[in-house]
Amino acid sequence: MRRSEIRKYQKSTELLQYPSGTKKLKTGRDVMTSSKEVVGNKPHAVCTPLPLPSHVTAMLKLAKLLHHEDFHISFVNTEYNHKRFLNSLGPSSLDGLPDFRYETIPDGLSDNDTRQEFPLLQESIRKNFLAPLLNLLKKLNDRNPPVTCMVSDGFMTSTITAAKQLEIPIVAFFPFAAAGFMGSKQYPILVEKGLAPLKDESCLTNGFLEMVIDWVPGMKDPNDLVFKFSLEAVERVHEASAVVVHTFDALEPDVLSALSSIPPPGQTRRTTQPKMNSMAEGKKPHAVYVPLPFQGHIKAMLKLAKLLHHRGFHITFVNTEYIHKQFLKSLGPNSLDGLPDFRYETIPDGHTISSDKRTPEDIILLFHFIRQSILPPFLSLVEKFNTALTSNDVNPPMTCIVLLENIILFIAHSDIQLVSYGFMSFTTLAAEKLGIPIALFFTFAASSFMGFMQYPALVEKGLARLKDESYFTNGFLDKVIDWILGMKTIRLRDLPTLFQTTNPDDIYFRHILEAVDRAHKASAVVVHTFDALEQDVLAALSSILPHVYVVGPLQLLLDQILEDPLKPMGYSLWKEETECLKWLNAKASNSVVYVNFGSASFITPEQFLEIGWGLANSKLTFFWVIRPDLVIGESAILPPEFVDETKGRSLIASWCPQEQVLNHPSIGGFLTHSGWNSTIESVSAGVPLLCCPFHSDQQTNCHYTCKEWGIGMEMDKNVKREEVKKLVRELMEGEKATGMRTKAMEWKKLAEEATSPHGSSSVNLNNLVNRIQRREKLDVIHKNAIN
Repeated sequence: MRRSEIRKYQKSTELLQYPSGTKKLKTGRDVMTSSKEVVGNKPHAVCTPLPLPSHVTAMLKLAKLLHHEDFHISFVNTEYNHKRFLNSLGPSSLDGLPDFRYETIPDGLSDNDTRQEFPLLQESIRKNFLAPLLNLLKKLNDRNPPVTCMVSDGFMTSTITAAKQLEIPIVAFFPFAAAGFMGSKQYPILVEKGLAPLKDESCLTNGFLEMVIDWVPGMKDPNDLVFKFSLEAVERVHEASAVVVHTFDALEPDVLSALSSIPPPGQTRRTTQPKMNSMAEGKKPHAVYVPLPFQGHIKAMLKLAKLLHHRGFHITFVNTEYIHKQFLKSLGPNSLDGLPDFRYETIPDGHTISSDKRTPEDIILLFHFIRQSILPPFLSLVEKFNTALTSNDVNPPMTCIVLLENIILFIAHSDIQLVSYGFMSFTTLAAEKLGIPIALFFTFAASSFMGFMQYPALVEKGLARLKDESYFTNGFLDKVIDWILGMKTIRLRDLPTLFQTTNPDDIYFRHILEAVDRAHKASAVVVHTFDALEQDVLAALSSILPHVYVVGPLQLLLDQILEDPLKPMGYSLWKEETECLKWLNAKASNSVVYVNFGSASFITPEQFLEIGWGLANSKLTFFWVIRPDLVIGESAILPPEFVDETKGRSLIASWCPQEQVLNHPSIGGFLTHSGWNSTIESVSAGVPLLCCPFHSDQQTNCHYTCKEWGIGMEMDKNVKREEVKKLVRELMEGEKATGMRTKAMEWKKLAEEATSPHGSSSVNLNNLVNRIQRREKLDVIHKNAIN
């Protein structure tokens, strides 16, 4: 992208902040509550992230922004993630504030179960999350302020059910790129077109994935759990009243525009339950946050909860019991104490893992539990909140549920609101049963959200699931699809990869389909992005879903809060080795390659050594974060000769404060797995990327990073050391590096403008807050400042 084009984006962002000749936009409080219903009391948002690290991170940032907008925040971690936070950040790390509290719910897995297998975690959440979530919401709604809304991860579809049951508005938050979201939206069409799941393994290598699609995305195993998980999330996203995408307009304008233009299959109106009128009595709105129990998802959800808390909401943050324990272990025994109006609750997740070393099977087990068993404990939690309405409990009745990356469902005139991870579809079921409005929070890009939304179309078009293994290699995935709004000329392989399965029972794919189907039932959808970054996709999303709120980058919004009582509240499930910052201080500007493959990606021993020796042979200085469970089946130990070769120019850590690292002047490039948290944090810091995507929305993020935004290069995950050496040097040195660094700084400026006091993301956050506080059923409109 030329500098002149960047300047054009910059100008468009300025116009977004100060539109001339246009009607003044309603503020967030206009959107979330009505003035007659909230008289001098904070709205209470419950933020529920998908229990994955990156999703939790994005949701937590969004929660912080809502807290800054005077929301009371309840941030809901799984008990497992809650414990990991405490272990990582310290015993007092989750103490919160009186109006920003952490809550926990189980994820359905036992302590002996591992959570490295995402499909198992996904299935567990789908089956077991709703009941404890409802119980938590009921408990929160019995406190003061009552729950006003839910902000949920867009893939936590059970939060929509919870919001509908409790008649609480729900906002779906998608913490990945708009392109990734749009890609996911194509999964049903891929199935319909016979493009997903892949027929056999040969489809991975026979050129099938090179097929260009002119309508949108692709998958292989018909029983693939991740594919089903994604399909479920995509199918339910229309149940949300609003969708929030973690991106910005200029980065993904086409995809965002297309996402905004897709009409929902229908709108569901809910009746008002007499007991949920506490907001009319002037009580603070109470939002229950339910994240997907993974580091990134919890981080994003917690940030969103903090933002709502800052804006006057009472927050209940629901972690699974395992996450709760991990927080306590990481952050300290008092880290989840919270504040009087920001509390943590837990629900079971069925997790039995006894150490931080996970396996892919752990994640599969967790998803099994979420899909099958988590709804009853969630419903019990919600009921506990609501029964406190007649008591003197300091926590208000719930106003909404905030679901991370699944679906957002705002039901008119309800006191309980759920804010949940968009793919935690059980929360939508909980919302339905309890009559609570629900908001879906998608902690990934709008493009990824739109991609997930195509899963039903992929199924309908016969493109998903893949027929057999040959579809991985026969060129099928290279098919260009042109029917996805806002995502023209994208290949099937560039869509979120969960449709690339030949397993008819794939837990991920099934879950996504369910979440997408229920997304339209949410009252709001929150996406972790910014308008300028994904303009076209956001516009398209707003046309097919209820209110879509583009709120990001969350950390930049949190940075606008000068005196933040929640600032000490950490996000990490692992202990951060802050000594790395001192090491970086001694390095020259733009001289260090930062390497981190995120919190939920795993590599083989062969990949580990090839990447390591590629870095060593580059002769460049690098800082490599190697999680204890990064390497599948083995310890992540580098040989002595590697240590000798890189002595004096390398640093290895098990975890680090990534945002501080990326913003350090010594960092010149980022070798990343292309998770959305890492991507948008890099965009915010102005750091170019070398993208090595592994799964899910990472391929979509990589596509937009390299092809649309011009700030990255792609590296195959099975790359050899010589190619690693070559690409790392290109990232750091030469004309290409200079060009990417220039573009990265231009995107950084656009992100800062979007999160300025009058920027598009700040305006959207205000609109989201007002909607939760008003608790009105939303019509299908685009809450994008562009329009």
